[in-house]
Amino acid sequence: MYALLKKLLKLWIRFDQKTAVELPRLDPGKPVIYVVRWQSLSDSMAADLFLEHHRLPRLREVSSDRPLVALELKRRYQRRLRRRGEASTLGMLCQRVHDDESLDYQLVPVNVFWGRAPNRESSLFRVLFSDRWTIPGPIRKFFTVLFNGRNTFVEVSAPVSLRELQQGTRSAEHISRKAHRVLRVHFNRVRRRVLGPDLSHRRTLLTQIVHSAPVRQAITQHARSQKSTLEKSRQQAVHYLEEIMADISHPTIRVLDIFLSWLWNRIYNGVSINNIEAIKQAAQQNAIVYVPCHRSHIDYLLLSYCLYHQGLSLPHIAAGKNLNMPIVGSILRRGGAFFMRRSFKGDKLYTAVFNEYLYQMFSRGFPVEYFVEGGRSRTGRMLVPKAGMLSMNVRSFLRGHEESHELPMKFVPVYIGYEKVFEANSYLKELRGRSKQSESVLGLLGTVRRLKNYGTVNLNFGTPIDLGQLISDTAPDWRQQVQQDSRPAWINQVVHELSEQIAKGINKAAALNSINLLALVLLSSPRNAQDRNSLVQQLNIYCDLLRAVPYSDEMSFPPGNPDQWLDHAIGMKVVEKIEQPLGDIYSLNDHQAVLMTYYRNNILHLFAVPALICCGLQVHGTAKTRETLRKQLTLIYGYVRRELFLHWSLETALEKADAYIDKLLEQGLIVADGEDLRATKEPERLVHFMELSRLMMPTLERYYLTLATLDASGQSSLSAGQLESRAQEVAQLVSVLNGLNAPEFFDKSLFKQFVQTLREKEVIHTDADNRIRFDQRVPDGLAAAESLLNPELVRNVNWITGQWRTGD
Repeated sequence: MYALLKKLLKLWIRFDQKTAVELPRLDPGKPVIYVVRWQSLSDSMAADLFLEHHRLPRLREVSSDRPLVALELKRRYQRRLRRRGEASTLGMLCQRVHDDESLDYQLVPVNVFWGRAPNRESSLFRVLFSDRWTIPGPIRKFFTVLFNGRNTFVEVSAPVSLRELQQGTRSAEHISRKAHRVLRVHFNRVRRRVLGPDLSHRRTLLTQIVHSAPVRQAITQHARSQKSTLEKSRQQAVHYLEEIMADISHPTIRVLDIFLSWLWNRIYNGVSINNIEAIKQAAQQNAIVYVPCHRSHIDYLLLSYCLYHQGLSLPHIAAGKNLNMPIVGSILRRGGAFFMRRSFKGDKLYTAVFNEYLYQMFSRGFPVEYFVEGGRSRTGRMLVPKAGMLSMNVRSFLRGHEESHELPMKFVPVYIGYEKVFEANSYLKELRGRSKQSESVLGLLGTVRRLKNYGTVNLNFGTPIDLGQLISDTAPDWRQQVQQDSRPAWINQVVHELSEQIAKGINKAAALNSINLLALVLLSSPRNAQDRNSLVQQLNIYCDLLRAVPYSDEMSFPPGNPDQWLDHAIGMKVVEKIEQPLGDIYSLNDHQAVLMTYYRNNILHLFAVPALICCGLQVHGTAKTRETLRKQLTLIYGYVRRELFLHWSLETALEKADAYIDKLLEQGLIVADGEDLRATKEPERLVHFMELSRLMMPTLERYYLTLATLDASGQSSLSAGQLESRAQEVAQLVSVLNGLNAPEFFDKSLFKQFVQTLREKEVIHTDADNRIRFDQRVPDGLAAAESLLNPELVRNVNWITGQWRTGD
């Protein structure tokens, strides 16, 4: 009967092939036993068909009726075994291992999910009968197979040695109990990773939050301060919760899956996903917080879509209240978004409600996603992380420990790399001074209508950051301190270190693609143009540098070769091909040149160290020793590291600098004369050397004009805000005088970040009137920088700042 039913099921069932099947490595010398969670005929047959399809070894003689062993038996079957005095199949195997020391079985867990696999169809019946945490009855199971049998997701896990489980046990019964416990925990972890935590009803969760101690206390304080009744304050708390809470709906998720599949196929050539396996492992035992960079409104849709198709649970996504628009807001809420205000200041009740909601999410193990930058990057650089959500996260984790609900938590940095960002033009206008346009339904529809070919997207997952380990590194005895003080002094330090690690983790996972590489080359070329041969050579030089001295193990290279990358960019109308009798020229027009600064900035940090080395050698062909170059790098590296969120320490950067110098010598861009190093004199190689040296010039020029502005203004003349504004004005004027058509050159946030770094390094400090005073390192830095920069730019900066020095 089993064989007949399996043949019938084979005609109907289809396995999900969107996610790559990873089969376990089995020891051919040991018998294999496949274990399913529940005693289910359909699950066993589905698993059996999957094993047959992938030709995995099976041992049938352990069971008289089915080739798989069930961990949880039905009650009537358990009663039958007790009446007969017989052991279950797993119990029988444990008895064999206990009696025969030479015998071992490989227990291989097999997870079967009906209807979990994403598909292009949508049906109410498919959703109603898709897999849940609850155990279905026979009628529900029949309809589950009927409606979702063609969307079956099977995962075969790594084997567990029954002999290893036997160690430290006294009897076969003890082995059986241990095996049940280990396998049950494993099945629960996989189920949580695939389906998400066991969802309680939204109304139940809302009631639980409102009745929690922190929210009740906030309600009492709100009623007292507003001179209102407790009931009105409680209703206000409920109103806040309904405004905040996600309301995940499986029908909505299916509809979004259909729409997004159509959208991605319309606008993208593909999505490349890297380093996902480490995340799948981490998701089984930890609460996961996804912290991607924020480049586009597409980010959260793309990340959720890819996680869903990789068999991972959908995260709850923190979205700005500005996205809670009519219609769109409801759809996003049902897709997993929860909404938050830009600022919580002045509303303690809202703060308490939001904090409690976050705590409930984390304590229940829900994956959460938010953007630590706070908003989308307008320059393509990684922005300084905001501490707000991270601080709430850390406090929720500590509260979970205090209340014995601690769940290991890991932050997953995610780098999202686009070949084209559809908001790029609006970013450019905002950098030039236009105010940000508010989101609207009509604007969103207009954007979707205009979407076309936007190339390939890279989704690179970084190394997960263990929050518990990070706290232990900062405060080794934090568990005891939390019990005594719910707000220990080291929390701010932990939040700061966490934000730094996340930003650096995102940049570690950077993705090179054809567009950002071409932006890197053409924007450092005179007039933003090159011939094909020179362009291809420069691309090869950049990629060879990073392959020889990788920035990290998580970064990725584009497929293909430089010739293909160039043709791809032409096809996307990013690069113009100008046909000439003596050879074609490839260039960027004025508009594209400005837009391409965004994509260059995505990967600029990868080349910071070799570019700084070349900066030190490019002036008048001056020869310098390695030690001199190391001293120059030491002087500037701390500021560059802070701005570009480089993960190398100074010591590591100096070691990498030696490796880069060796590679540059091999490439012929620099030459050695004994201990002296200098730029090559060979014309073609010198062109490539100069282009590499120009990569970091805008950064050094910005530092120089900031210091020049400070030095010219004098001691105790400017506040930090005034220095930032005045330096920005100088940068705007210099960009006009020197023909720098790049609005990101005078982005105020970059000046603010540099001034903050000067303060942290105690180069500057403020007096009693909050005016800046500085030490000798400012004029010394100016003198050192003048020898590296374009003399025309130095003259223009000195002319502008000289007016303040003379009082004009």
